[in-house]
Amino acid sequence: GQAVKSNQLLPVSLVKRKTTLAPNTQTTSPRTLADSLMQLARQVSRLESGQ
Repeated sequence: GQAVKSNQLLPVSLVKRKTTLAPNTQTTSPRTLADSLMQLARQVSRLESGQ
């Protein structure tokens, strides 16, 4: 159960890190946001398959 929680928290921390690095997040188009979310999902699935 705890492993699932940490897997769900990981992308959140990554997103927070990205938003702090990019001050102009509010001007980002939804398509760009969707692309970054897809990349994030791929990274997470790669980590899970690696384990």
